Amino acid sequence: MKIQEAIQQRHSTRTFTGEPLTDREAAVLKDAISNVRTPFCRSDDYTIRLVCMGDAADFKPETYGFISKAPAFLLLGVRPEAKARLGAAFALEKIVLFATSIGLGTCWIGGTFKAESFGVEGVMPEGQELEIVCPVGKPREPRFLERIGKAIMGSAHRKPFGKLFFNESFEEPLQADCSAISGALEMVRLAPSARNIQPWRVLVRDNGKSLEFYY
Repeated sequence: MKIQEAIQQRHSTRTFTGEPLTDREAAVLKDAISNVRTPFCRSDDYTIRLVCMGDAADFKPETYGFISKAPAFLLLGVRPEAKARLGAAFALEKIVLFATSIGLGTCWIGGTFKAESFGVEGVMPEGQELEIVCPVGKPREPRFLERIGKAIMGSAHRKPFGKLFFNESFEEPLQADCSAISGALEMVRLAPSARNIQPWRVLVRDNGKSLEFYY
């Protein structure tokens, strides 16, 4: 699967079948984790671990979002520096997209979980804090409460292209089909964000030769 296809298919999965990861799925995920690279920070600034939970039906993570029967979690530890956090997020999203490409569901969870419920005391290297947990497993049809939650949060929606990307000035929205980089920007439009607020804006200059990213 091409990276663009994975970006287009990825969505937050909170309900899982409870089936454990196969040996092959766990192996290829661990291999992807060991080989992931980011241009934004050093490899020792963050740690990604895959933790299988045993009987998923018995594990009740103290997290938001109605997570149900997740057989495994990706755990992201990171140093507090801004570059480390940027690089760590970039690396984890690469693993999330890889998981998507092999048919597994995922969901970013940050700041609304209790680390002790994952039994990770001492798992992360010194100086790194557990920042993100991400359930991973075979997706199942969302439950009623999950569907209601997604509808309220607008999880299935993204802002229009012209609300995020601009040409030369913020007074001129960029047209979706007028730039050689429009395809790449569409992938940015589809990217996940906390509460789906999509806080980023991009100003395109010099016919796509220069891009300014704003938060």
